[in-house]
Amino acid sequence: MKKIVIAVLAACMLTAPLMAADMSHSASAADQKSRKDECLLYAKKCSSSVDSIQDNIRKLNKEIQKGTKTYSPEELKRLDAKLQEANAILEKMMSNP
Repeated sequence: MKKIVIAVLAACMLTAPLMAADMSHSASAADQKSRKDECLLYAKKCSSSVDSIQDNIRKLNKEIQKGTKTYSPEELKRLDAKLQEANAILEKMMSNP
């Protein structure tokens, strides 16, 4: 009986940190909607992500739609400038054979 209790407690101790880490990383839907995408805005925390021009344009549009609830007016201007630049690059790529 003692061995069973010890085995169950050991299993709980091994899985508790994993469950706690999972809970701390998961955010509510409302929190994710109001979260800024620092990769698009400041080129931070994006060392492992590589997006196509089209994906980048989609992400920029999505972030701009969040508006002033998430971003300051100057951050929105910066995102809009990046969107215009990405659109210009895509147009240039599509027009050159």
